[in-house]
Amino acid sequence: AIEQICERISERPELYPLINQSHRRAVVRRFNYAFVYRILPLHIEVTAVLHCRLHTSSLRERID
Repeated sequence: AIEQICERISERPELYPLINQSHRRAVVRRFNYAFVYRILPLHIEVTAVLHCRLHTSSLRERID
């Protein structure tokens, strides 16, 4: 499941929804985790891998 999400992100990074102006979130439903990433000119940067129960304010602190 995790390998599939990484592959999907690398093949189609715009597939997942924006959570702010620059970051997107891809959810791994089987494990209830989310990859938070941003698309840069030369690569994709994974900012966080978080449990989906993490409070949104904690996520905002990490990506701001």
